[in-house]
Amino acid sequence: MDFLFVLKAYFTAVEQCRAFVCFYYSFEISEEEKIAKWICTVVKVLHDLDLHVDYVMGRISGMTVSDVDQVLIDEALEVITDVLKHVIIIDTTKNPTAIFTDVIEYAESIGKVIRKVVVSKKKKDDNGNFVQTKYITGFIPNDPDQITIIVLDHVALATPEQGMDTKSTIDLLSKYFVFIRNKFRFSIVAVQQFNAELQSVERRKFKAAALAPGRNDFGDSKYTYRDADVVLGGLMPSMFDISEFYGYSILPGAGNSRDYYFGNYLVMWFLMKNRYGKSGIPFALFMNGMAGTFTDLPRATEENEFTLESMSEERTRLETINEWYCPKSQ
Repeated sequence: MDFLFVLKAYFTAVEQCRAFVCFYYSFEISEEEKIAKWICTVVKVLHDLDLHVDYVMGRISGMTVSDVDQVLIDEALEVITDVLKHVIIIDTTKNPTAIFTDVIEYAESIGKVIRKVVVSKKKKDDNGNFVQTKYITGFIPNDPDQITIIVLDHVALATPEQGMDTKSTIDLLSKYFVFIRNKFRFSIVAVQQFNAELQSVERRKFKAAALAPGRNDFGDSKYTYRDADVVLGGLMPSMFDISEFYGYSILPGAGNSRDYYFGNYLVMWFLMKNRYGKSGIPFALFMNGMAGTFTDLPRATEENEFTLESMSEERTRLETINEWYCPKSQ
């Protein structure tokens, strides 16, 4: 999410000379941790160097940042400082109404929020006047080309509304997001975890297609799936202890005829829903977890075998680096 919908989105907006603002509700990871991770991403993009976030934050016992690496980290921090002028990270949990209020207040600061006043014919206030209710009916932005993204990671961690359980809170949040999308034309990127049934033993007995996530895997609330324009579902095949997945070599051992494998560096994504075109499309990404970067993998066909084997060598290289930062003996 960070790589595609925050950092890539920001730098694309810069290239297109478009204003960009992202409200990032990071309920699972602190702002400090998020910044350190983004520093690793920038160092990788600029210098093709893999730094571990624990190394950057000085959390590895007996290891300090070298002078050379510190120069690169400082350079990356300058880049991220510019990014943070346009990305507002909120790492304290809020309930859906508080988030909704944040967005409305921001919309009022960058344009005109149009409201319709409806006067009750029956209900009166303490002064005897008929109660007036204002409804938002439209929005005129000062800059129609501005890109505004609301990111929430993840929905189940939103503070429950008074008297509501997790499902009802997420349902309300989804309702607010639909309103924000339709009235303000802001893009919503919400993360929701699948339920535990996706990893059930019974499900693993079937072919790989049976592990593809579906609407019923949205355990806490299915309203988010219903309300979204586009739904992407991701899973890490290595968690299922299978040797192959959609033709990709996942783990070594029985059932795998290849000499290479991707392990937990391959993430399988599924375009589960798409109101603008085709859906049900699987695609694989090579994940560099240290740098927080992703690379498209070609289809698992015989003609792409050499390319896939070369990408697997990258897994070996990253595992070696990770072992240096975090030895298994510690």
